[in-house]
Amino acid sequence: MLRKKNLIYQGRSVKKFNEIRDLLDIYRVKYTYQVKDTVNDAGSDSLLSFLGRQQGMAPRAFTGSAGISGEDLKNYMIYAYETDIEEKVLKSLWEEVCQDV
Repeated sequence: MLRKKNLIYQGRSVKKFNEIRDLLDIYRVKYTYQVKDTVNDAGSDSLLSFLGRQQGMAPRAFTGSAGISGEDLKNYMIYAYETDIEEKVLKSLWEEVCQDV
């Protein structure tokens, strides 16, 4: 039977992202994660932006990132099987780590 991993965390806090990953590692829960650079993904459609991406340069190289908080530049996602978390991680500990999520 195929199981689908659920999105268990999505946010911009690298601290919370690492706390959840550490907890999953301690209890040996298999997970995957994805980090998206929101500035690169939202690049403009201008020719300069396209050529910059081809050369490995971020679109913000042309527009700048002044005034953008460092935490707002990336979006973190963690995927895992909910049943694995329920079986392996103490419920009270999981709720404590994920209380702000």
